[in-house]
Amino acid sequence: MPRHSGVVFSIIAIPQSPGLFVTIGMDGQLIVWQATHGDWQNLKPVTSHAYFTSKITSISQGPGACSPLAVGLSDGSIALVKNLVPSTPNSAVSMFRVYPFGGVGSSTGVMSLAWHPDPQYENLLAVGSTKGHIDVIDLSKFQKNGRPKQNKQPNPLGGPVYRVAWGPLLFGESAENGSPQTVDQETEDSLTVTQDASVGHMYAYAVCKSSIYLRRAPQRPPVILNQKLCKLLSHSQPDGSFADIAFRMLTQGIYSCFVALGSSSGTINILGLLASSQCRRTVIHLCRLSIHKKCINSMAWSFHPDHALLAVGSNHSFITVSDFTDFFKKSPVEPAQLTNCLATLEGHGNRVTGLDWSTHDTSLLLSSSFDCTAAVWRITPETSTAIASYRSHISRVFGCAWNRQLPDLAITGEEFGYLAGWRPSEQPHKAPSSSRKNRMSLLTHTRSDSQAPESPKDVECSENTDTAITPKPTEVDEASTTVNPTKTKRVTNTKQLPLFPSLFASSAATPATDCSRLALQHLPPVAIEWKMSILIAFTKCRLGLSAPSLPEFDLLLQSASSRKNLVRHVEREAQSHLELATGANRPRRLDTYFCLLLWLGRAEHAAKACFELQHSPFWLMWALELMSKGGRPRPLTGSSLLDSGECTATPEADFLQQKVLQLRDVTNEYSKAATLLVCANRTVDAVRLLLGCGRVKEALVLFRLRLSANLNPDLYKACLTGLAERQTHTGLPHSALCHLASGQTDRAIDLILNSIPHSAPLIDHIAVYWTAFSVLEGAPPSDTVVNVELLAFKLALTCVKYVAAFEKLEEQRAFLSAWRDTLHSENAESQLTPVATRASAIAQWILVCARFVLPCTVEAIVPDVLLPEDFEELNAAIAPRLEVLAEDRPVGTDLPTQLVHLTIDMSLALLTPTTSAKARLKGTLDTLRITFSDRYSILHRNLAMLNQSTLSSSQHPAFSRLSGLFAVGAEIA
Repeated sequence: MPRHSGVVFSIIAIPQSPGLFVTIGMDGQLIVWQATHGDWQNLKPVTSHAYFTSKITSISQGPGACSPLAVGLSDGSIALVKNLVPSTPNSAVSMFRVYPFGGVGSSTGVMSLAWHPDPQYENLLAVGSTKGHIDVIDLSKFQKNGRPKQNKQPNPLGGPVYRVAWGPLLFGESAENGSPQTVDQETEDSLTVTQDASVGHMYAYAVCKSSIYLRRAPQRPPVILNQKLCKLLSHSQPDGSFADIAFRMLTQGIYSCFVALGSSSGTINILGLLASSQCRRTVIHLCRLSIHKKCINSMAWSFHPDHALLAVGSNHSFITVSDFTDFFKKSPVEPAQLTNCLATLEGHGNRVTGLDWSTHDTSLLLSSSFDCTAAVWRITPETSTAIASYRSHISRVFGCAWNRQLPDLAITGEEFGYLAGWRPSEQPHKAPSSSRKNRMSLLTHTRSDSQAPESPKDVECSENTDTAITPKPTEVDEASTTVNPTKTKRVTNTKQLPLFPSLFASSAATPATDCSRLALQHLPPVAIEWKMSILIAFTKCRLGLSAPSLPEFDLLLQSASSRKNLVRHVEREAQSHLELATGANRPRRLDTYFCLLLWLGRAEHAAKACFELQHSPFWLMWALELMSKGGRPRPLTGSSLLDSGECTATPEADFLQQKVLQLRDVTNEYSKAATLLVCANRTVDAVRLLLGCGRVKEALVLFRLRLSANLNPDLYKACLTGLAERQTHTGLPHSALCHLASGQTDRAIDLILNSIPHSAPLIDHIAVYWTAFSVLEGAPPSDTVVNVELLAFKLALTCVKYVAAFEKLEEQRAFLSAWRDTLHSENAESQLTPVATRASAIAQWILVCARFVLPCTVEAIVPDVLLPEDFEELNAAIAPRLEVLAEDRPVGTDLPTQLVHLTIDMSLALLTPTTSAKARLKGTLDTLRITFSDRYSILHRNLAMLNQSTLSSSQHPAFSRLSGLFAVGAEIA
């Protein structure tokens, strides 16, 4: 029977009702009562409704069938809701609150919750606060007012605890009875745990401030585990910033537990706790999953008894589901690098905040998102689709949970305190509505600086300063705080024109094709879409190869020829402004024209043009005087900042400084201010001024025209980095170009790989992989060695999967041959690093083996398929790497995917004909024979022709080995 557990502050009678009235209490309950026959002493509750006046931050459902639902709130309380499934429609829902971090009005909010996974300890709840508190509370020991009997909290960690989870002890020694030994040691990396910290051999873990903590005792500070975990992840340093943790207890295989570690960079690392290590805990790094590129927000292991499925949600709007069942009985020497997953769930419009698997149907996944929606997905090996969506929330959804009693009941909680229980069967999936709350967030804080010159937006355009690099202090900046300190600045909204509207504009390139398409007569046999082709051309220009050039290349590449081309481009831009100097825009166009002339050092030409065009404003006349006198300002009371970056202290600000400050701060005429500094022989100050005002493109142009990167390396790097940050949200190709020029190759690769959705056609994926591989093979960063080989591996597999759907055998042969020729020519033209050369060899070898798997080899298997001459050397070079890469095979049961699996297994068995490799190939052939018998018969025809060809003594010795491997398939038949 529901009752209030706090102060009742409102009583409302319901008019014209049979004795009904409503009470509203401080405990968050609204109860409807009925007085029958005027008996006000014995009131009967009719129904109750839970409400919250604060934000719902987390939701956790207990493990038992009748366990309560815990709802964490930002006011520091935890609402425990019972009887979520009432016996009758009007039965009341029971709810009471507890305050683990103090009473009502506490400034410490609840951030994360986790029930103990064992129903035997169903009263234990792990709690994390917004200020870094980590605690395990026993609800049976709480007083009736919801406060604990003892409320002594250890020192908080000083940041929000984003996740609490229960798991076994990962590091340290255990006693023979199974409880950890107690050692009196207080070091930060101490892994000793007192006996009372273990509850059912489970411990509370927490994620706070990018670190993993272990709660070792109730009244002692938690232990940080980063040092131990980073030793396991020594090959991947960016993974040390942890964002989430999830445990999966196992009852089969060689491991007792899987541990998933999510990072702020989006990578997932899977650890395995060996079941045989009783006294000394042994943790093995199994694999690293690199699909997400943003911070991991939520991870959930499925309850399937035979499969280890992990659902991952991040700041991306999609969800990935990966299957780690194959690692039940594996103990890899080197962690596998995975980039494929079982399913990619797309449908949310913003970051994913919560995930929960159903205990009734292990194929159902519940998700919540910042787009104010929740969805239910059905995950199967064949297909994964959304089957339900709830769109009645009015604010961001922070958590979700399945009910443990009813299979058709989902609970979600939102930011405004609304807790919803809904049935997925009554909420069919539908496309997101067009309302504002369901739209994807638009990036409106960055304005493009490459619009058409005559559009209205261009007249008012000025580059955003939000992403500008903070300039180093110069005397111009220092004077801004000394000149007229008591006078309020009058800022006018002077309209500015972009100096270089054609730089980094989509119209600067003439698109050859808007989308990638098949082109068998080309090398490669794919006509790459124009965005990707620009990136490939930029890479070739950087390597000194022949390729079409764009003005952006001349700006970003540091060479003598590129500077000459840039000068000619600036001259064309100046002439364009002169031709457009008509009507109301004439003064602004002429000012821009003369600024560019003076940047080029054409003082005499500018002076003559002033007389001819009858345009002589004061700033221009003074600029011409400064340049004609060698950059000596008048009067000579200030300092002169040389182009080398050296300056001398100035006793007071001169007239030039005052004029520059006026142009910069009052009228916002940054180009004129920079031009005056250029004419005064203070180009370094001019570049810094443009950087500080957000005019990063103009700053880089000015630097390239008048300064040397060897003499000013820091300023040059600041220009490139600022331009890269400026172009981040403009999309391909300009954002990737700037990142490549600034040395941020990894960010450029991420932009390329994420430029298409997972559901895009295979030919688009081929174009993306080829572009990324071409960018990396020239100068791969030291920390992306695996990425070069992985990109080549995925490129080859995607080509095999794509060509498997060809109906004409001639096109299959032409497509594979063209790709082999492309990779071979790349090795011949470019001076590749050994890693890139090995990566190219891996791709070529997979394409060679694909010729024996696909039906295109039925007609001419031997003369049309050539093995490399250095076969034995190739074996030693790529066999170890290919064995590691083979773990990252695509997931699927369709015919193209099965042919890809056969290609991988055959390429491995041919290089390393071990027993395990042959057994894997035999298993793949067996699957193909059962599932696709017609394609299996084609393989036997290939085998027959291959056996006939090996009778010739002139054949390569590798053919006989290949014939023996295919004989494995003959045994199955």
